[in-house]
Order: sequence, then structure tokens, then C-alpha cells
Amino acid sequence: MNGFYSWRDEKNIIDYNFFGRYDAADKARTKGDIRELIFAHHAPKYDFHFGIGKEFWGVVESQHLVDVLNQTDLAENVNAEAKLGQPMMKFALKTDWGKFSYYLMSGFRERTFPGVSGRFRTAIPIDTRDVSYESPQKRTQVDHAFRWSKELSLASLAVSHFYGTSRAPDFNLKTSDSGVLSLAPHYPLMQQSGLELQITVGALLVKMEGVVRGNKTFSATTARGIGGVEYTLSEVIGRADIGLLAEYLAEQRRASSVYPFQNDVFLGSRITFNDTGGSNLLLGAIVDRNNKSQIYSLKFSRNLSAVWKFFIESQYFENLNSTDPLAYLRRDSFLKLELTRYFIP
Repeated sequence: MNGFYSWRDEKNIIDYNFFGRYDAADKARTKGDIRELIFAHHAPKYDFHFGIGKEFWGVVESQHLVDVLNQTDLAENVNAEAKLGQPMMKFALKTDWGKFSYYLMSGFRERTFPGVSGRFRTAIPIDTRDVSYESPQKRTQVDHAFRWSKELSLASLAVSHFYGTSRAPDFNLKTSDSGVLSLAPHYPLMQQSGLELQITVGALLVKMEGVVRGNKTFSATTARGIGGVEYTLSEVIGRADIGLLAEYLAEQRRASSVYPFQNDVFLGSRITFNDTGGSNLLLGAIVDRNNKSQIYSLKFSRNLSAVWKFFIESQYFENLNSTDPLAYLRRDSFLKLELTRYFIP
């Protein structure tokens, strides 16, 4: 259930998004959660947000490197796009030199994983009861983030920095007294500096995201980047617009990396039908240039009426090499059909 409440000419808004899931096969996926419950005050020169919120950073299509504030809900979807709400305070100052945003966060959210009976489970079970933190404050560690963004005539640019507990855990391999293996999540402190750039030249978009990540002192760092283009062909078939996408994903460590997208190519197409139902289709494929692993994806959405929406999502995993970090997904190709009913007060 989601919606908003506003008063005083929409200068003050409360956004809310309550989420629930029941899984008959995997109790680890059964849960209720507050995705958003945040108060926002908008003024001509500043914005103020306080509560449990979501904040998206990024411009490219295949992966979202700089999107670091919210925790990922891997029990919901393996594509890492489903996010948990994060307790936060945000203050954004609007100036002629750009928008300056500061984030103060605490109440860390641990990553959610499917259980041993769920889809997208890892080969070795993840024991979410055996969690450790680098920070002595654990979940009450105070995280900080800063972002500067600017809209130019032909480009949009953003620079960000985050310091706090990493949303992506490391894993420690453990063996029980009976010889059963498990992975215990460990959340280190980290810093990340990020860059987002999008340049518009007519029907052509040039996109780029890059990050440098390191430990809490930045004494050990790694760099990741994604760059690509999107070109839109207008009214190719009837009123439909077809966008052609190509991106390259790279990481500094390449072969020695545990990150799955360290030397990969993404090709895709976005079709906007421009019909009364607002139909959209996104097709994509990621190919690993090292081991030839392939991930194919499809997303389609259409409004059936003012209150009903139809959504299709599919991912197909092909030739996932045993050395690939995503090898555990080789049998988890899926097709998802979703029908959504909106309740309008």
C-alpha cells in the first residue's frame, strides 16, 4: 500500500509505502515492512526530509553503481532493484551553483536473502542470525552522505560521497559442529565517492557512472565504472519510439574480482508505445567477455485502466560458468506476472 498526504499547497507532504509478502514455500521471504514513511517540506530555496525513505542515485540502465543509500531486498528480486526503506534525515540546499544535499542516517537495515527453500538461494546457505559488524555501534552506526547535482543546458552532473556501514556484506565461511557449511554476513565500514554524468545531443544520450570504494580509511580502494549510450528512434512503428542501448561495465580488479560485472557488455532496447495504456517494453542482455556468461531480461508494463496495471518480468540465465559469482543462479531463470490494483481515495 502506498500513497501520500499533503497540505499547505503541497509544501508539506507525507509519503508512505507499506509492503507485505507471504511465501508458502520459504518463510524467510514472508515479512511486512515499511518501505517509506517520510515527512517532506519543500521551500523555494531548500528541501527537508525526515523519516524512513528511499533515495535513488544513477543514470545508466544495466546496473546502479552509485545507488548506495538504501539496502537491497534480495528476497524480493535477484536484480537488486527492490530496496528497503532507510531511516534518514535529508537537507537539500538549492542554489545557482547546483543542489547540495546532505544525508544523516542511522538504524542500519541488514540485507534480506531467500531461505534454503526459496528461489535465488546461494549454494551455501546464508545464516542471517550470525551477523557481525566492523563498527562497534553496529546498527546504530551513524552514516553520512553528501551529493552535489547540477542541470546544465545539455548535461546533468552529480558528485557524491558516502561514509558508513556498507550495504553489501562480506561473507565468512563457517562450519557447524555437525559439519554443515554456512555463510555469515559481515558488514564493514566503507567510503564511496561517485560520479554521474548524462549528456543529451538530440536523440542521443551519453551516460556514465563511476565509483571509487574503499575501507574506512580509503587505504585500500577499487574503482568501478559503467559507460554507454542510448539513441531513440521516434515513431518507427506507428507512434512507438524505439531506444537502442549499449553499455560497458568494468572494474579495476577484473579477473581477481568477486564483483560479477567486471568486464561485461550490455545491449538492450526500450520501446515506448505511446498508447493510451502507457505500454513500455525493455529488453536487455549482459554478456561477460571473460567467461561468456549471459543474462537476458525482459520488462513489460501496461495500464489496463485507471486502477489496474499489468506487469511482466523475466530473466534467463545462460552459460553461467562455475567460476562466475552468479553461478548459483544457473537454474533460476524465471517469468513473473503481476497484476496491481490501485485504490484511489
